[in-house]
Amino acid sequence: PNEPKLEPGYVLTPGGPGKHYTDLIDVHGMVRHRWVYPDHPMEKAAVLTPHGTLFMHRHYRPMDIPKEWAGSADKPQQDKPQFIEARDAAGLLTELSWDSKVVRECSYITDSHILHHDAIVMPNGNYLSLALKRMSLSEFAHTVGMSSESEANNGIRYNNSTENVLNNMLTYYNRSSLKQQPGCMFVDGVVELKAVPGQKQCKVVWEWWSTDHVVQEFDKSLANFGSVKDSPQRLHIYYYDELNGAQTLHLNSVDYNPVLDQILVNSMLTAEMFILDHSTTSEEAASHSGGKYGKGGDLLFR
Repeated sequence: PNEPKLEPGYVLTPGGPGKHYTDLIDVHGMVRHRWVYPDHPMEKAAVLTPHGTLFMHRHYRPMDIPKEWAGSADKPQQDKPQFIEARDAAGLLTELSWDSKVVRECSYITDSHILHHDAIVMPNGNYLSLALKRMSLSEFAHTVGMSSESEANNGIRYNNSTENVLNNMLTYYNRSSLKQQPGCMFVDGVVELKAVPGQKQCKVVWEWWSTDHVVQEFDKSLANFGSVKDSPQRLHIYYYDELNGAQTLHLNSVDYNPVLDQILVNSMLTAEMFILDHSTTSEEAASHSGGKYGKGGDLLFR
């Protein structure tokens, strides 16, 4: 390496797909430390926390699936919801000590929720993670202003162009190798989770869901009816395309600013960054008022 141009420090790098370790390497590529986790490979990012642990966002293990989803004795896990096989699903949050001992670990898997893509450790010790929530087509159609499940399935007429919204999404998943549960949508959100000693499942202490902040110009009877042009703090429902699959935003990353008490997320689908107010309660985060900035869970910036 070119010594004068090297910056001091170390690089944290996972071993790669299917590997059971994460390495800390120096600028010369020499491994200075290795964390080993023999039970299950790390499939998402790993980061060092301020209090010296290695935090990993991992794919769930069979032991993390609630017992009630186990299925019958002759067909184990036959009846578990296929939703938890969703693309980029994770579900397991783990912190390791310097000598690879599990310090804290918890999962967030329900019959309608799963973690995915990215998660961080907050200054208060809680975890902040991207999440997906499953909704039936009829529930989703009503929430975002489509008048029927049929409309949601077949696409609706808007501004003289046919938006094959859910039909394209479901077609995407049907042609992929993923095992998606048919007839449902996957709504993006952010959850703050607290590890509870002695319990496998994390406790949700704060949550934000994208469908609470939709604006639509289709159904005047719904509270989210309004002008898209005049509502930049809300999400327009007609932003889907066939590359998106059955997700509404496809959020990819999350970060937190403790000084401003704000959350930063990005959407692959809309190619945007969103800032959310974390000072709200979960109830305020589902509304359009409250919190330090007075906007509830509406977007502070995009």
